[in-house]
Amino acid sequence: MAENDEENQLGEENTVMGLEDNAIDLYPRFLFSRDSATVLGHNTTCSICLCENKDSEMLRMMP
Repeated sequence: MAENDEENQLGEENTVMGLEDNAIDLYPRFLFSRDSATVLGHNTTCSICLCENKDSEMLRMMP
């Protein structure tokens, strides 16, 4: 069991968390408009954090 814990700790040190900035920059950005989203039938809630998007907020389009 202790051996397994040691392996987990070593693995965590070598783990990369999240995307690199240059990969994030490849996702298109857009200015959110509640009116446009409503007319187009798009959700106004962020699917990641579940918060309501605000007018004029800069968002990224996720695949």
